[in-house]
Amino acid sequence: QNGFVDNVSSMSFVWDAGAACLPATVIGNPTANGIYQPSQLGGGSAFDGTASDPALAGVSDRLNKVQFHLSFLAGGASYYWTGSAFSSYTVTDATAWRDVTAGTDSWRNNFDSNKWISDRYYYLKTRAFDKAEPLGANGGNEQADPWTLRNFTVDGTAPVSAISTPVTGGFITASLATISGTTYGGLSGLVAGAGGLKLRIFHDYGGSRYFWRGTTALGGWSTTFTDLPVTFAAVATTTTWTYPAPTYDPPVISTNGQVYQFVIEGVDLAGNVEVGSTMTVTADFIGPTVALSTPMAGSNAFYGPSRPMPTLIGDAIDSPAGIS
Repeated sequence: QNGFVDNVSSMSFVWDAGAACLPATVIGNPTANGIYQPSQLGGGSAFDGTASDPALAGVSDRLNKVQFHLSFLAGGASYYWTGSAFSSYTVTDATAWRDVTAGTDSWRNNFDSNKWISDRYYYLKTRAFDKAEPLGANGGNEQADPWTLRNFTVDGTAPVSAISTPVTGGFITASLATISGTTYGGLSGLVAGAGGLKLRIFHDYGGSRYFWRGTTALGGWSTTFTDLPVTFAAVATTTTWTYPAPTYDPPVISTNGQVYQFVIEGVDLAGNVEVGSTMTVTADFIGPTVALSTPMAGSNAFYGPSRPMPTLIGDAIDSPAGIS
């Protein structure tokens, strides 16, 4: 042979095989064990991250594609993202992989936030393929299993709280030593501390609204809007709460016939804010007034065979509670 011709007489190649040569992915968003409202995981970078493949001599572009796999469990069944919806039967665990919207070394994926099923734990997996030949449907070498995994929560439901003491629509005959109720923080649970659950106690008088400030030292009742802390456990199940919290006082209730109003509102770890309903009680410190008309009093108070008294007659009035 008199000469050499590139790629005919000889050629060079890079051997890309073995565990040390496999690509890898890193998930940036969502964060590990993150808790999100549906609107917070949407748009062009709902999911994002990076991918890499071990350096090879003379090779600059090594990654072929990145894929993701999104699912959740409900009622004993797995629901997989199909590309347009979550389904438990149109795809399988093996066929639920989808190409990311854009990128390889730095990748991202679009997601419509309206497609989330709220109040679920989600499992996001990613994998990458390089360009080592022979290329399959997705590329060459595949990232080793187990693939990159990220767990997170989507919670679009606000907490639900209730007041059990005092009873809504009822009447109270003295100041309340304790106000209590229940709250449910949902899948993500309530924010711990004073920011997680707040009570408002107020009444209207003379065209103004007065709020209980928490202690008599702070002025007792004031037109200053006031949220009061309560004692509770920040859990994801239904739990009880009570007021007053330490260093706070029960509200001073001293006006007969006054309507007092209560609102309890929670905030969960996803940032969902409860809009509480107002419940009312009325102070009633004065008992009923009873009057007797028969038998008569004074000079007419004589009864006998000629003037029988078969029935006692009278009346009673009470306000605001009325006669039971």
